[in-house]
Amino acid sequence: MNEAPSSPPMEPDQYTRILDAGGTWLPLTQRQRWRALQEWRSVFAAPLHKATGKWKLHQFEWHVFSYKYTRARGGAKALAEYQAQRPSRIYLVPEDEDFEAGILRASRLPDFTGSLQ
Repeated sequence: MNEAPSSPPMEPDQYTRILDAGGTWLPLTQRQRWRALQEWRSVFAAPLHKATGKWKLHQFEWHVFSYKYTRARGGAKALAEYQAQRPSRIYLVPEDEDFEAGILRASRLPDFTGSLQ
């Protein structure tokens, strides 16, 4: 398998953009954080686990997408589908435990278009 793409974990400005979406912040306990991560893995990392017996590839959870174990949309189609979502709860579970995990009850998604350039 190829080397892992080099990309930093969540940056503080990305974390702030999510919180700036507005709404009510509900912090997760460590146990709730772990459970949310396990639920994410059971959906998105299941193909990786089936193929390798591991739930995480290399350093980052999202490598299941970059190594195509799980399909992901890209480009304009991904952005359009993202912007069409109307969430009631956004789970924020950063891989870096220096960032607090929680649930943001919000009516709109964070805008990351500025970080795409």
